[in-house]
Amino acid sequence: MTNWHRLFGIGLIDLFAYTNYEVELEKDLSIKQQFLDVVIIEQVKIGELPKDLPDGLDTLAQHNLLTYKSFREPLTAWSLDELAGHYVNYRKQRSIIAY
Repeated sequence: MTNWHRLFGIGLIDLFAYTNYEVELEKDLSIKQQFLDVVIIEQVKIGELPKDLPDGLDTLAQHNLLTYKSFREPLTAWSLDELAGHYVNYRKQRSIIAY
């Protein structure tokens, strides 16, 4: 199987050779450990949902990623970007969506 990402990166290394840019391949971005606040995962077990779910949890998917912000910590655009980043990382680790 051809590793197209690596070939693409090698092509970029050649393209940017002798310029003021450096190309790095397979860059590990996990310098700081990241934690997702809550993940609710549907199980195969037989059971029923609680009757009184909090607002927003009435239509659960198979995988549900949540972030929690207190009254003192606002839900900002950065918070939503961070949650989207967690989703991408989670999806890659769990392979829930075929690429």
